[in-house]
Amino acid sequence: MQEFVTNAFVLGRRVRGELDLTVDLYTAYMGRIEGRVISGQKISSRFSPHLNVPNLVTLRMVEKNTLTVTDALTVSEFSWIKNDVPMLRSILRIFFLLRVATPPHAPDEVLWRCLVESMHTHTVDIKEILKILGHNILSASCAVCKSISVHYFEYGDGIFFCETCGSKQTSDKVVLIT
Repeated sequence: MQEFVTNAFVLGRRVRGELDLTVDLYTAYMGRIEGRVISGQKISSRFSPHLNVPNLVTLRMVEKNTLTVTDALTVSEFSWIKNDVPMLRSILRIFFLLRVATPPHAPDEVLWRCLVESMHTHTVDIKEILKILGHNILSASCAVCKSISVHYFEYGDGIFFCETCGSKQTSDKVVLIT
């Protein structure tokens, strides 16, 4: 059994069983990971208030068969986001993209530094995150009509779409980026 202490952004959380949670996290040294939170759904859970999207938290986790959260402490709730709905939407899209488009256990120091800096300076930009992930919007064009004005990104194939072509896509892997 190994124990880890790390800072992480809470990318998402979902119910696992009756009372447990699974949290999706992005860390500096382990990349994207999932952690099990035993009894995280209980109203008296001491972890639940800390493990909200988009909190930056300090976690203690143990790895036996899975990573299990044994302690959580909020470093920053980024309360400024709650009053800025467009920014909240943008951050939720970015965190969703990180959950589905980054490989597990593949740390990226540049991505981590970008997330930390942009969250603290209120300048979160999905285009910058896509660029770090290897999908530069400045050199992109629509996969259908070749327009250089792209507004959507399909993370399954790593392709871009313009506003017209993107709105016609039926794939659940298409994310609005502007």
